[in-house]
Amino acid sequence: PFARSLLFGYVAQFLYEGDSPLAERRAAALSLDSRLLAELLGQAELRELLDAEVLTELERELQWLSEDRRVKDAEGVADLLRVLGPLTDAELAERGAEPQWAKDLAGARRTIKVRVAGADHWAAIEDAGRLRDALGTALPVGVPEAFTEPVKDPLGDLLARYARTHGPFTSATAAARFGLGTAVTEGALQRLAASGRVVQGEFHPAGIGQEWCDANVLRRLRRRSLAALRHELEPVPPPALAQFLPQWQHIGRGHSLRGIDGLVRAVEQLQGASVPASALEKLVLPSRVTNYTPAMLDELTAAGEIVWAGAGALPGKDGWVSLYLADAAPLLLP
Repeated sequence: PFARSLLFGYVAQFLYEGDSPLAERRAAALSLDSRLLAELLGQAELRELLDAEVLTELERELQWLSEDRRVKDAEGVADLLRVLGPLTDAELAERGAEPQWAKDLAGARRTIKVRVAGADHWAAIEDAGRLRDALGTALPVGVPEAFTEPVKDPLGDLLARYARTHGPFTSATAAARFGLGTAVTEGALQRLAASGRVVQGEFHPAGIGQEWCDANVLRRLRRRSLAALRHELEPVPPPALAQFLPQWQHIGRGHSLRGIDGLVRAVEQLQGASVPASALEKLVLPSRVTNYTPAMLDELTAAGEIVWAGAGALPGKDGWVSLYLADAAPLLLP
């Protein structure tokens, strides 16, 4: 008696778990607190839960590639370089910048041109000291001393900004961006992870192996993925259901089945459903199988592939009957 309630709870919780839609199970997992999820999974392995389209959209926003984030003047370029870090001429143009705008800012001592990872980049003058100390970048002549003073963790600052403006990334990707060795980059990211600024795990739906992600970016990605999954679970309007059901039941032109195999498929969908015997071969099966004849059902029942069972009487010498595939009948018959 004491175990009865526990057993019933187990059945209710686990027996029908596989019947729930995949989107519903993913949404339930994403709803868990990130720390609890990490304890359950051993680490933050969200690769199967995060939405790929949401990730692509968020990355475009973070990189100022979406239409509403395109720069419109030189001030926009200054903001862009402060937020994203050093960018090439091609990367500036991709975000809507005119070639002259960065040059105008350089003339006003607000940007500098430096080489990062073997390519020319424009950078905000505030990053001069970080680029010199973290990457060994040669600075142009005339940079004010206020912008060349040492900072506590120059490489950590550059990688933290890279993480804030990207989705999940690998150590090798970040190292290639700054022209650094993977081991050096890995060590700096480990320090950021220890302070809670980045998280290590498996995040990108198409990724392989361990990745890094800014903690705030990951929270935004989880929230948006959860919202997208909940949108998938919203009930459809009645007209959509009315359009879907006839197609699913193979009723109507262009959707009906054909031949003996088509009849087997129709019976498979109708298994266990009680229908009036008078309507079975006049309405139900002919509406689903093109050129249906009673001989087709007789052939399948004689071969033992289909069985039928009565399900009660109806007025006027009629009755309820239901059809079953022979293999499934022992499981479905009352």
